[in-house]
Amino acid sequence: MTCVLLLAGFPGAGKTTLADILVKQLTSVYTVTTVHYDDYIEEGNTATGTYSAYKEQRQKAMQCVKAWLTESQEGKKVRLLIVDDTFHLRSMRRQVYQLARDAGSAFAVVTVCPPLEDCLARNALRAGAARLPDTVVRHVVERFEAAQPHATGWERWCLALTAVPTEAVVDEVLALVKAALAHPLSPAQGLSAAQQAVERAITMSDKTHQLDLATRRLLQACMQRILPASRVARAPELNAQRRRLVEHVKQGLLLPEEAVEAFEQLCDSIP
Repeated sequence: MTCVLLLAGFPGAGKTTLADILVKQLTSVYTVTTVHYDDYIEEGNTATGTYSAYKEQRQKAMQCVKAWLTESQEGKKVRLLIVDDTFHLRSMRRQVYQLARDAGSAFAVVTVCPPLEDCLARNALRAGAARLPDTVVRHVVERFEAAQPHATGWERWCLALTAVPTEAVVDEVLALVKAALAHPLSPAQGLSAAQQAVERAITMSDKTHQLDLATRRLLQACMQRILPASRVARAPELNAQRRRLVEHVKQGLLLPEEAVEAFEQLCDSIP
């Protein structure tokens, strides 16, 4: 059996620290592997940097997850894959869920979201490229979409941590993993055509709703920033662009993350 444990949360929240703790504590129980997305992201290609390179490097990490899920299962131990990244958009987390589902693996989520002040303080202790600008930390915190275990079945097995994790949370995480393992996912190909249509409709509805909210927040922030004299002319123009990007996502021409990135760059270009 296999389980994918996704660690999501704010930069500097302690996700990698938690992953290291879990590897140390759970190796006697499971065969544990980790995929740290930061290992694949080159300096400068953050979520607010060079988007095309950032997206390509994230895909490399996703390929590692997929490769792990398709490995032959030998031995008696349950295999546990810990995937560590901000995963601040639910659509990002859902991509990993879909890989786990297609492989018939179990899937669980731990969100690590301590107070912003703690994240900034921990980030300040980092050296070199590991240290992010405070603006990036705040940006991810503002955009982080909380898990919704009761609203959508795919985030059913979720643990929300609101403080920097320590060894004290290991038992809670272990209980979460055991619960998820007792309910492995069904591969997508096992769904009927009607069920697959419902899955696609739910996914698209969720993505477009979250995209609409995200771009509205960006538009509001832009209107507050620019001079009052420019707002009357700029607001209709930007809103039209925003709606056009949402339509492109509905038509499958853009990913939601690409649409948000494009609209954010457009707003930032307004003097």
